[in-house]
Amino acid sequence: MNNLTCLIKFIGLPGRAASKFFFIFSVVLLIALCGCFGNQDDGALQSQLNYDPLNSGVIKTGSGTLGGFVVTDANNRFGAPQLALSSVARVKVKLVETGLFTYTDISGYYEFLGIAPGAYTVAAESIDNEGTAYINYSPAVVYADAKTLASQTIVLKKSCRVFGRVAPSDGSSASGFLVSAVGFPSAAAVTADGGYFRLEAIPAEQEVFLIISKDGYQSKKYGPISVSESKVYSLNEDITVSPFSFSAAYIDGKITDASGGFPVSDAFIRLFEYSGGVKTLYKTAYGDMTGNFSISAAADVNYIIEFSKPDYFNLSQPLKIASAGTRTAFTFKMTRAKSDISAYYVISGKVIDASAVPAAGVNIYTVPFSSQTLTDAAGAYKINVAEGIYDIYAVKPGYLDSHARVTLRPYTVKTAEVDLTLLKNNDSELYPLTGTVTDLNDTALSAAKVSIDKNKLYTYTNQSGAYSFYIQSGTYEIYATDNKGLEKTVDYYMGKGPQRLDIKIIKN
Repeated sequence: MNNLTCLIKFIGLPGRAASKFFFIFSVVLLIALCGCFGNQDDGALQSQLNYDPLNSGVIKTGSGTLGGFVVTDANNRFGAPQLALSSVARVKVKLVETGLFTYTDISGYYEFLGIAPGAYTVAAESIDNEGTAYINYSPAVVYADAKTLASQTIVLKKSCRVFGRVAPSDGSSASGFLVSAVGFPSAAAVTADGGYFRLEAIPAEQEVFLIISKDGYQSKKYGPISVSESKVYSLNEDITVSPFSFSAAYIDGKITDASGGFPVSDAFIRLFEYSGGVKTLYKTAYGDMTGNFSISAAADVNYIIEFSKPDYFNLSQPLKIASAGTRTAFTFKMTRAKSDISAYYVISGKVIDASAVPAAGVNIYTVPFSSQTLTDAAGAYKINVAEGIYDIYAVKPGYLDSHARVTLRPYTVKTAEVDLTLLKNNDSELYPLTGTVTDLNDTALSAAKVSIDKNKLYTYTNQSGAYSFYIQSGTYEIYATDNKGLEKTVDYYMGKGPQRLDIKIIKN
């Protein structure tokens, strides 16, 4: 009997018999279909739905996912911040080396998708209702085809500034030294005339080390500095740097775009000594407008050189210089980051002085705080920000601050050109004010806090009870306390020259 005959006989069956046959036929068909789909890897299918990169059944992309949490102790009122941590939403989180950013959700969680494997710095920034800036950083590693949760939860701290002075031991010009904070890539500044510098965007309530570097000089690591308040911390001494006492070797490099081959300008460069699997920051520098740079270093030492720049993935490469007195040329290729995580806006421009001369090493930042950079040798800068209304500030010691307002809205302008002019501050010369802090018995008080005009500038005494400031001529209210009940306030006129003020503090 062929299949057609069976079908004809089935159609000819009475109603009840036909229904019974159809039910049996449906069950057999369902079993057959289940057997067919049972050959699929259910775990792989579920992984595809959830995009779990750790499952081997998922299609590999070569990129990874990075997630993490941001919390704050700003609501702490009981002196126990570790017990008062709370998640915070709408915090801007950036991958410093790429320029990419996103925002935390109501749980304080952030996530970046499609990130190239490598080591990154995650920066979190927020402004509260009173205009106080909060910031902090955390290292993170992204693995290929993996979803990684950042090993450190970012705890927001008040953003503070550090003011100081670099003094070369050979008496040469103190301008042009690059000062950066270890672990905080946004905190970098170039010394102005007289060696003065001011670092921005350093999280308070922690110890900070500074790296001071310039070609022809030994790199200097200074610290630790204990910054505890969201004000300007003034260093209690000059940072002395010395020229190389031996014939240095030089790393001459050029940074280019891996795809287009054109120069990558203004990349931030960090040179690490590498020994026993440990990296120690040795020197920092910036590439110029043509992608070129030169770094002096000791020969016969293992180094790791790292490059970072917004819109590019970070680049790390080991190198070694064979002998002193030589110049070794390298070419480094950086890969542009491509992502549609979030659209951003670009503010760029040029800073000049009153004589129309380009101003290099000018600190450019936004209020509310969103981004920060330094102008290059041509006075040019570029920063990425989210939509909003910003005041763009240009700041350099010895000059009056210059600023302009810009509005960036969706579906309007994506880029804004803002040029700024710095005017010389005729009253800007700084003079040293030094002294000691003692009690009624003339006993020197170490670690006593000395502040000017209600903490606008502050420092701490050393073991000999000595302190020092560099300030302009004028009248100030100077306050000293040992934080144990002894304190004193002095109204003081600072003349145009070095002066000394010894403070004897008593019970209030």
